[in-house]
Amino acid sequence: MPLDTVLCLDTSSSMGWNNGEGINQLKLAASKFMDGVEETASQAGLKENIAIIEFGAKTQVLHNLSTDYAAIRRKIGKFHSQCCQFCDIATAR
Repeated sequence: MPLDTVLCLDTSSSMGWNNGEGINQLKLAASKFMDGVEETASQAGLKENIAIIEFGAKTQVLHNLSTDYAAIRRKIGKFHSQCCQFCDIATAR
């Protein structure tokens, strides 16, 4: 029986701090999580369905429950903070 896990990831404007350091850390943590999922699936013969929900300026399902780990990793790689227009001005200084 597969496991179901939903990653709820913060992409709010606060994650854009320090030139995107927050979002970069989120991507790294999510990627390491996926490493663990794939290793467990390989070693124990388990399948874990993963879904991704982002929340911040908006909340939406980015990926429904699935074992398509490559597609999930692509979604993680595309994360960016939902920074407001003033963030560009603040980081340009």
